[in-house]
This record gives sequence, structure tokens and C-alpha cells, in this order.
Amino acid sequence: MAGLRGAVAALVLLLAAVLAAAEAKRPKLRCSAGLTLYAEGRLRVFGVPFHGGGEWGSDEYACLGARRRPLPVGVVSSNGGTGSLDTLAFAFGGGRYLGSYHTSDGEGGGEGWFAVVDLETRRTVVEADAGWHDTAPPFRVAANGALITEDEDIEVRAPGSRHAKTLSTPGVTATD
Repeated sequence: MAGLRGAVAALVLLLAAVLAAAEAKRPKLRCSAGLTLYAEGRLRVFGVPFHGGGEWGSDEYACLGARRRPLPVGVVSSNGGTGSLDTLAFAFGGGRYLGSYHTSDGEGGGEGWFAVVDLETRRTVVEADAGWHDTAPPFRVAANGALITEDEDIEVRAPGSRHAKTLSTPGVTATD
């Protein structure tokens, strides 16, 4: 048993050394990198392409000011099989909240969701299931980070809340 633990510990140390060496070889990602996907005021969202291991696409990052570290906010990817991920839209609210609509399509079917991140604290403040759509459903991000969506109802989901609050008249389709 002690021999097995020693072998596992040695393997873990070797793996950590290999990962550290690979990280050291990779250039540091800067806010000026990649292709600009969305920009508003001090905000810049950009994509960095990747290809390998049967997958291709781009990782998406946001920077709020050029001196900040890039924050991962999305991905667009496909593979040789049936899987894909996509970030279809971004919305910037206030001076620090970035909302996005993401989709995933695979063998189990498609799904879609919203996310709002606080670019100052680097944390997700709102997540909400949205169902899969070919195009992004209408949404906005308020100055306080609340997610505002419109489907059959207009709903607001505030940061930290468990449920959305309906703003439109019950029983009346919001688009009417």
C-alpha cells in the first residue's frame, strides 16, 4: 500500500511539473490580444483562436481597462463529433457588469443560458436557464448587475436572488 501511495505521489509531482513548464512556455495573455468581438467604453471583449485535439474555435475574454487581467467570459467551439458551444450575444450594464447568452448543442440536445459577471470582482452574479435559441433572445443588464429578459414575460433577476421577478402584466404576452 505504501508503494502505491509513493507511486501516486510521484506521478502527481511529475504532472504538476509538466503543467508548470507548459504554463511557463505559454505567453501571458494581455488585454490587447486577439480579435475584438465587442467594445463599449473601457470594456473590450476579444477572442483568441485555438485548434487541436479534434476541437477548434476561440476562447473569449473581457477586459475592463487595458491594465486589468483578461477574464474568461465565453467560448465558441466545435469538434469533429456533434458538440458545439457558442456565445451568441453580450450586453454591458453600468460600468462593471457584462451579460452574455450561451448555447451548447450536443447529442443530448441543445440548451441555452444567461450569465452576468461582475468585471470588478471577477465573479458570476447571475445565472439563468434560457432554453436553446438560434439567435440570442432579448436581454439587458442593469447598472446593478440585474438580468432583464423578455420571452412571454418581462422578468428581472437581481444578483443573489433565487427567482426572477415578473414585471409585465400576468397573462399578457410582453411582445403584445
